[in-house]
Amino acid sequence: MLSGYGNWKIKYVEEEGGILLLRAVTCDRDAVLPAEIDGVPVTGIWNYAMGPKDHTGKEEGTWIELEGAGGDGEKKWSNAGIRSLTLPESVRFIGEYAFHGMYDLEKLELFDVPVTWCAEACQNWFSLHEIIIRSWQGGQGNLAYLCEHFSAELDVRIFWEDGRTARLLFPEYLEVVTENTPARQFVTNTEGFGYPYHHLFRGGQLSFGLYDGEWEYALSHEAEDPEGLLTLAWYRLYWPEGLQDRFREGYQKYVSKNRMKLLDRLIREDAPGQLEKLLKLVPAERAELDRGCETARTLRRTACLAVLMQQIRGLVPAGRKKSFDL
Repeated sequence: MLSGYGNWKIKYVEEEGGILLLRAVTCDRDAVLPAEIDGVPVTGIWNYAMGPKDHTGKEEGTWIELEGAGGDGEKKWSNAGIRSLTLPESVRFIGEYAFHGMYDLEKLELFDVPVTWCAEACQNWFSLHEIIIRSWQGGQGNLAYLCEHFSAELDVRIFWEDGRTARLLFPEYLEVVTENTPARQFVTNTEGFGYPYHHLFRGGQLSFGLYDGEWEYALSHEAEDPEGLLTLAWYRLYWPEGLQDRFREGYQKYVSKNRMKLLDRLIREDAPGQLEKLLKLVPAERAELDRGCETARTLRRTACLAVLMQQIRGLVPAGRKKSFDL
């Protein structure tokens, strides 16, 4: 029994260069795969290793149980309940259907290292929405793989080792297949403006210029998802890594047009830092600030209320100084 890695029941084999996980099951909702076992790095996750059924033979591998801080409530050993999953930096291979059946997974955290992804590794990730990439080097293909294999909206955070951060929204799109019965042909149509965002990688690399270059196309489809469009624009202004001035103006114009909607959202999310940045980039009128103050008071968002009150004080003209002539 080892401790410190969360709660896991793991079957593994040691190969040249590292540990290959044949089977890994947890009772944790927020699961972190171990980076090593007995000092040997975990480098691979085998076919079906975290799926609902054990596909390994009884004679294969060594079983080990890792004990964490107690698990989330009663221990139910099923990966179907995993809400977030963190992969260690040492992983270089992910087998076929390795994560099959993780229906509740909303968040994946991994590193920008070269990984071989086999067929359908992430099948049935119906809830995935958030991706965190650490130690960004410019793109090893992991983000490209995930964006190209998921059509749902993806909220992506990128962290560099030097402290820089980017946040990008990859909007949702749908592929609708219709049958032309007389011709016995199937026609695929795309709905939503997210398709080009999910497929703008070149050789696994992400270009901020290509990403921002899709803005005018997205803007032409505003009616399909105005909330998503506003989120995308705001992310680029608040986390402007790689943002060129020629694209900044378009984002700022759209945020300005929808500033009250965004102001209200940031108050409800209790994000005073973002609220302060918004008011600096796009000054609000007094009536808008008053409405924001009322929302902040109602929701008891005291930090946001302080930001709004400071902004209001800046709008109030200084009174005339009294003077006395003798």
